[in-house]
Amino acid sequence: MSGGRFGADFLSTYEEGIKKEWVIGNGLGGYASSTIIGAGTRTYHGLLVATPENSPGRLLLLSSLDEEISINEELYKLAIHRYPDAINPKGFMHLSEFVRNPFPLWVYQPGDFTVKKKVFMVHNSNTTCVLYDITSEREGALLKIFPLVSSRDFNLTARSGYLSFFQRAGPSGVSLASSTGFTFSISSNLEYHPDPVWYYNLEYDTEKQRGLNYQEDNFNPGYFESKLERGTSRFFVAASTGNVSSLTLDQVNKLYIREANRQNLLALDSKLIDPFALKLLKATDSFVVKNRVTGENTVIAGYHWYSDWGRDAMVSLPGLLLIPYRFEEARSTLNNFARYRRRGLIPNTFPAFGGDPVYNTVDASLWFIHALDRYFAYTQDFLFLSDIWDTVVEIIDSYSNGTDFRIGMDPDYLIRQGPQLTWMDAKIGEWAVTPREG
Repeated sequence: MSGGRFGADFLSTYEEGIKKEWVIGNGLGGYASSTIIGAGTRTYHGLLVATPENSPGRLLLLSSLDEEISINEELYKLAIHRYPDAINPKGFMHLSEFVRNPFPLWVYQPGDFTVKKKVFMVHNSNTTCVLYDITSEREGALLKIFPLVSSRDFNLTARSGYLSFFQRAGPSGVSLASSTGFTFSISSNLEYHPDPVWYYNLEYDTEKQRGLNYQEDNFNPGYFESKLERGTSRFFVAASTGNVSSLTLDQVNKLYIREANRQNLLALDSKLIDPFALKLLKATDSFVVKNRVTGENTVIAGYHWYSDWGRDAMVSLPGLLLIPYRFEEARSTLNNFARYRRRGLIPNTFPAFGGDPVYNTVDASLWFIHALDRYFAYTQDFLFLSDIWDTVVEIIDSYSNGTDFRIGMDPDYLIRQGPQLTWMDAKIGEWAVTPREG
């Protein structure tokens, strides 16, 4: 094991393989994520967790792609699913390597075949693409890929009795409309065959440990199929909230190169040299997203379930955006929070991608001033400082004279506050667990 690379010794058991997770973002707050062996252990795990325009939050649409290769009487299944008292299939037994950088890559070696599987997301699009390089030493093998889908809030689970799908199939893919009111499509350069079936009682280990709902059903609308020639064959599967029915392998390859180049340009522009710092830069890129209401940049506080939080965004802004010279995104992030200020308070959080901001924070506005100071130190951007100065004045006046949540300045010039306004803001009903007021 070295950095983001794991070998067969770490991947050959389910218990070890689910200890490490990966996540990549799309710049919109959507993401793809799972464990390094491909086993979903959270309701939040999936290959396409999207932020559709008509959704108040993030939706899990594509849970997984289940691959199998058959030849004569041999059948190799690469998927992994946990059921009550069983793990079936056990694709990790064929897994020889996982590499995280620049995009998640799995290398499987079932029998006389080598399967390389890469996952990436199209930046600023609710689209996930999966590329396959399959090397076969034999003629006559058959590849099948089964997409498992859902259409639910990523915090929840879904059952077949409460969720249904209508599919419109074509030769290279399928468009799906769910009973929850959302549509998405899956396409490939393999041939698509409708064959609807439900997978029942899938289990998520982590949710079970957390005492949450941990069982659900996934829908499989059909499968993609192709014969494998001797040598190396290349395939793709793409899933999107848009229409990807006309997507070709050449176009997917170009999208892959474009996203790799975008990340490489981030590294070049950052002027960072240290290899570990460059890895951090690429990893943290998933936290820099667009607010779909304002169109401005913002910062996701964490994956999987957090949205953008004012305190976290301001604390992290120097490291995320200033040190790597991402000044445009830094300016946009400051603008995004400044435009939602209220009585000198910038939002504590935007709870659900377009929901009303929540302002219960005493320090986010102070961190805002600190982040703005750091931005100016790096850029000497007097024009932006002039444009946003009214926000600074409003914060200082509001804290001096008093504002919401009993925030204000005492005669000794120290700031006082009400309960539940720091980062320790857990609350049960009306009880603030750690009030930290005064």
